[in-house]
Amino acid sequence: MELKAGAFRSKEDGSREGPGRGLRRLAGSGAIYVFGTIMQRGLSLLLLPVVTRVLTVDEYGLVGTAAALSALMAIVFGLGLNFSIVRFFYDEPRDARQTKWAALLWAQAAAGIVLAFVVYATGPWWATIFPAFGWALAIKIAVGYALVSSVQSTVQSVLRAAQRPSMFFITTMIQTVIGSALGIWCATRWGAAGYIAGLSIGSAAALAVACVAVRPRPRWATGLIDAGLRLSLPAMVHQLASWGIELADRLLIAVYLGAAEVGRYQIAYVLGSALTMLLTGIQAAWAPFFIGSLDADARRHLPSLMVVPVSIVAGLGCLIVVSSAPWLLAVVAPKSFGGTELIIALVASAAMARAAYFMAVVVLIDRRASGQMAIASVAGVVVNIGLNVALIPTAGLVAAAIATDLAVALQALLIIRAAERLIGLSMRIPRLCLVWLGGTGVLVASSAIPSTNVGDGVRVVVMSASAIGGVVALSRLRTVLQRYMGIERNDVERAPLAAGGLV
Repeated sequence: MELKAGAFRSKEDGSREGPGRGLRRLAGSGAIYVFGTIMQRGLSLLLLPVVTRVLTVDEYGLVGTAAALSALMAIVFGLGLNFSIVRFFYDEPRDARQTKWAALLWAQAAAGIVLAFVVYATGPWWATIFPAFGWALAIKIAVGYALVSSVQSTVQSVLRAAQRPSMFFITTMIQTVIGSALGIWCATRWGAAGYIAGLSIGSAAALAVACVAVRPRPRWATGLIDAGLRLSLPAMVHQLASWGIELADRLLIAVYLGAAEVGRYQIAYVLGSALTMLLTGIQAAWAPFFIGSLDADARRHLPSLMVVPVSIVAGLGCLIVVSSAPWLLAVVAPKSFGGTELIIALVASAAMARAAYFMAVVVLIDRRASGQMAIASVAGVVVNIGLNVALIPTAGLVAAAIATDLAVALQALLIIRAAERLIGLSMRIPRLCLVWLGGTGVLVASSAIPSTNVGDGVRVVVMSASAIGGVVALSRLRTVLQRYMGIERNDVERAPLAAGGLV
């Protein structure tokens, strides 16, 4: 069989699509997922210029802490079942795709309600960890926000698995428009609590529409919960550890340095992670395409071919963000939030490891290796929290950013190594490490460019060169994809040579 004919799985009518059409479909749905994910996950970035002028630094620090806690609780409330639900969706034939996954969705919602009640009831006790604000109203509302978000995230994942980008976009826009408008309006009256309440209402509206779209009619089966939990609990450990890598530093900064420093760090983190948000949107399109449309041979070779090039592209994108950081800070926040250019550079550098991670983790999802995902993420969060606890009291926000960088890199390396063993092909780990280290050095150096007329000119040159390099690299990456998907099967082993010009 030729790879040209078999790179994509059969459609329901028995026909097959070629590589050109498949890439166009990926690009089309990818654009929707990227925009939708940026609107959804990047809501805090989009609202920065307004929120930072409505809330004080301390109030914004409370918002950042409440959002971090809400993300943690959403993972716990979901029990990792969102992973099982989406994976079962791929496994079931289309005419039976409202059996296992739909039943598990109802089970997730029921479990979330019970867990949310327990968390809320014990709130006055565990909230004493944060002496700056305790069991504040914003933290109380965050519990409900977490419950709604946990189910909404799962339902929207089903929409992605079903390759319904238009409905995903609609629900995301409902969340964004309603949540942002109400969040700002309520923040002007009730501060941080009002802002979290507005976001909660927007998420609830999106959840309602998404549920109507997927119409989850469960059909229970013997052993369903047991099968779902066996797959989901390691995934929940992975999700909890990933939360620890990405957001635990906010809570530790709140404990050691206070709410104002959380606000400054949150601004820097949101700006620095802008490219990671973009990558998350791309991965939202890539994962269902990879698992649901590519054949086994393509799923084996493409991660190895793409892992280094996507890291390079991510690094060039980060350079644009870091070079423009002084201007971005001036636009999005008052001066009381500023002085964090180095933090932005360190946070942005993690996008290079994230890009490679996204290429590798789909292999583990495809092979149901949730245990390997959990091990890698736990190792990352142990490093992150340990370094934060040891260094934040003396080194402040820079230590928090460095700890996150190291944790993300460790998690990515372990995931990439696990994918390497599963596919039996080199993932070019030494070359990846060189790209990450070199890229981080360039980003840190760029953050030190002075804010003078000459410095601004240098920034413009760096940004222009990065943009040109990014366009060239993306064009050649597209060529690799097309060439690989279009060659004969007996030429597959020569495919790695096609990526040589990229790396």
